[in-house]
Amino acid sequence: MKKILLLIVLAAMALPSFAADIKISGDARVRPRWDTRDATDKPDGTKTQDFYYMYRARLKAQISIGNGWIMNTMFGHNGIGEYNGNFSQGDYPDVLGNLSPNQTGNDAAKRSSVDFMELNFGFQGNYSGFLVGLNRAGAVGNPIYDLHFYPKQMVDIPYYIFNTDGYYGGNAYLKVGDGQFNLAVMVDDNKGILEKYADGNEKRNLTDQYSFSLGYKHNIDKLYFGIEGLYTLADDSLVAPATFGLSVGHKDLAGFTLDLFGGYSKQSVESKELSATQQYGYTPTEYQATFMRLKTTKKVGPGKIVAWLDYANRTDKLIDGSEVDNKFTYIWAGYTWIVYSSDMGSFDITPRIRYQINDKGDVNQLTRNRLELEFNYIFK
Repeated sequence: MKKILLLIVLAAMALPSFAADIKISGDARVRPRWDTRDATDKPDGTKTQDFYYMYRARLKAQISIGNGWIMNTMFGHNGIGEYNGNFSQGDYPDVLGNLSPNQTGNDAAKRSSVDFMELNFGFQGNYSGFLVGLNRAGAVGNPIYDLHFYPKQMVDIPYYIFNTDGYYGGNAYLKVGDGQFNLAVMVDDNKGILEKYADGNEKRNLTDQYSFSLGYKHNIDKLYFGIEGLYTLADDSLVAPATFGLSVGHKDLAGFTLDLFGGYSKQSVESKELSATQQYGYTPTEYQATFMRLKTTKKVGPGKIVAWLDYANRTDKLIDGSEVDNKFTYIWAGYTWIVYSSDMGSFDITPRIRYQINDKGDVNQLTRNRLELEFNYIFK
């Protein structure tokens, strides 16, 4: 059914249209990677080394019917980081470990599925606008989503990798002078239900889970600053944190672009047990968490350097009253060499390093190092 639907949509896009303006863009990527993981400080921990090839392709379409009214779609694979998988290994499993339904043939015969990774519509004007549906969060450039929804791991852009940078719900913006207010309502789940027996006693009484985001960003020439808050409403048995973030940046500081983010998140209920309705990525204890990111970019030769340092800490309060610190350090550094660029797209090559350290108390939980070479083809 998915393949038939995709063919219908693509055929409709290819037909001449006098009522709508359709813009199609997309990208394709191949990423060889050397990946080492060391968890030998843990009891029965192991060390692994692996070399593999990742691949991904996405197709985007924006349909405009005039005066700011638009619809956005993006086709891709609903897997980790939207990647289709590894060469000769087919699909990546999803975050809960479910494998692709295509298990026939040998490994090299496996293929990935195509899904709607973005599907929304709304209005985008010069001073205000809104979108409803399946939206992009922009989490790679805004770590407040990692801090709020993935306190269990926080670093290594988990919201983008596991949530594929998307959320269901709606968002709106309002520009005032040199600033802009942003509001988002995220439908985290629709598991809420009230079920009663004939005698009136309740069998189940669960509420849906929602998260709300409110932020403001202001520009002063090449300087900007922003503030944002995230708050989750959930059933009493589930984690529902409150998170706040501050950001400041400069677009040209001695040739460098500089961005600084600081965030704080708190889950104040003393103890919560994991359940079938618990959102992945949360820790079920009472905790306080902080997150800091320092990021810089600079044009050098035919490309640019992109580097950032993340440091995060989560302090868990256990049932016996004791506290445990969980520390996370993450480095991302790479150089994007633009081999070819035109009005229709570009091709670039990016060597990159990603280094991660996770500690719990005085014990190292994970040290991970990834060396990757990314080949990226973009058309627009």
